Amino acid sequence: MKQVNYFVGTAGADCQSGTLSDGRVWASFRLAVNFGFYDNERGEYREIDTSWFDVSCYGDLALHVNSSVHKGDAVIVAGRLRIREWTDTTGTRSGKNPQIIAEAVGHNLRFGTANWARSTRNGAKSTPVGSTSGYDSLGSPPSTSHASAAPSDDIDDTMIDTTTGEIHDDHAMEPAGQS
Repeated sequence: MKQVNYFVGTAGADCQSGTLSDGRVWASFRLAVNFGFYDNERGEYREIDTSWFDVSCYGDLALHVNSSVHKGDAVIVAGRLRIREWTDTTGTRSGKNPQIIAEAVGHNLRFGTANWARSTRNGAKSTPVGSTSGYDSLGSPPSTSHASAAPSDDIDDTMIDTTTGEIHDDHAMEPAGQS
């Protein structure tokens, strides 16, 4: 059974990143999760406490998080919670450090908008939605067909279905060899 926890908070620092000895990429950042409630008597939101977590990411997620998450960003992290115990080098201080091994990280769209771009297999990003690189407002890539958007002289009114607006090519409907 797999247990996944969700944490909604704010990135407390920019990401740190590197490469492990086995060649895997890693990234990490601090996450502040605020606990509070709306006080009806005072008519305001009251914060009670802030918990801090170290978020660790690996592989492609680490690459994406490192280039996307910055200090102050509202984020949602899904992952496994691990509590690590530590003792300083002198042995006089010890404590527990909560760490999230992230499976997914994303911006919290309750507090802002995002400009998302799918990465290709080699790690390069495709053109984001809303860019001016030929993609339309819905993020569709430029047309690869050679058809012009302007009306063509090759199309007459008898080839257009007036109810659907589709263009019918009568030859395409004939069995092969009968054109």
